[in-house]
Amino acid sequence: MRHLLATAVTAVVLLVPASADAARPWGSPETVSHVPGTPVAAIGPGGVAVLAWSAHNAAYGARRTARRGFGEPFALYKQVHAVGFATVAYDAHGSALFAFRRYVERNHRILGATLRPSGSRTDAISLSGPGSSAYEPTFASPPAGMLAADPVALWWRRDATPPTRVQLARSFGGRLLVSANDTLPDAAGAAYAQTADGTILAATATGGRVTLSERLPGAAFGPAAVLTEGPGTVRDADVAVGGDGTVAVSWRRYVAATYRTFVSVRRPAGSFAPAVAVSGADERAVSPRVCVTSDGVVRVAFLTTAPGNAGPRSGRLRLTTLDGANRTVTAGSQTATAFDIAADGRRGVTLLWQRHERGHVGGAVLVRAVTPAGSLGKRQVLTRPGEDASGIDLAVAAGGDALAAWQTDDFHRLRAARRPAS
Repeated sequence: MRHLLATAVTAVVLLVPASADAARPWGSPETVSHVPGTPVAAIGPGGVAVLAWSAHNAAYGARRTARRGFGEPFALYKQVHAVGFATVAYDAHGSALFAFRRYVERNHRILGATLRPSGSRTDAISLSGPGSSAYEPTFASPPAGMLAADPVALWWRRDATPPTRVQLARSFGGRLLVSANDTLPDAAGAAYAQTADGTILAATATGGRVTLSERLPGAAFGPAAVLTEGPGTVRDADVAVGGDGTVAVSWRRYVAATYRTFVSVRRPAGSFAPAVAVSGADERAVSPRVCVTSDGVVRVAFLTTAPGNAGPRSGRLRLTTLDGANRTVTAGSQTATAFDIAADGRRGVTLLWQRHERGHVGGAVLVRAVTPAGSLGKRQVLTRPGEDASGIDLAVAAGGDALAAWQTDDFHRLRAARRPAS
């Protein structure tokens, strides 16, 4: 019997019709901290939100309520050097779970801490053991419009020989506890999602093949299913789960002297369909991200330039669907240097991106909603005139409320803006 209590994903009850307009205006940005870093955002029950970041050899968090805005930042852990990669996720009971990396005894270790619904915090505890260094903690993404009852944090460990070891920590009673070591091909570049029954999905792209591995609750990762293989380098695998159980994996492959973006989809109770190209042969598509809405609509975003352009990862931001509907999100000749995409529980999607402008270091931060029908909402600029930004992150809750965060490129402030639920 699966450990259903420990692995269930809880849907948030919607009090608004699914067809309501999710593109409400965003509020004015707040300065969260004058000790900035690359933020990770999460939204919990009741619209309470948190940010996690690391800077100055410390891991930090800040909590936001609708009534009071952001409170004073708090330190999760400090030491004289090498603390970083702070990340956070909410569980369905209102606890914010943090994970971050520290250096100790010649190895990098992963630590975890909890911010309880009351606002009290637990002490940081070690999640990874000695013997080899641990890297890049992340949380598996739950289905669109849902919060995991017990989120799962994963990280990879450097071994002398392949296969790379991946370790995970499950949360029990609002705290992260180590539960297993496992192996996974190319774990250093894997993307993770969590299904409604707690199964962990790991998508990897290495060499010429894209794979998906599944880890049932209480078991190990099973044999990897090959979604595609063949000539041409593959990169940037991503995986997402819809509220109806649809699973989608996206990646880019080098084909005929350019990179093209592909996606493969598995519907509930089905198997993965053959890969579909969602970018054209006349463009160079990079940095693909896949998103599945609460009703199973698959949307893929990527940056695109002319073929043969081997410059940095920047370009016009495109949004496409399996039927070939391809929309340019950025305006005119403007390009994006980074972006994020997230679905809510109302069949809507939100896009956040940095706009590259001549004379700016990082660029402005913009946001745009996508309706259930696929129409693009009005663009809204979140940064102030002349303000440069970097390290953007986006969190969207079931009801359409959202939190965007970034650090200013003068490295003096961490900023965030919120969109209320419709």
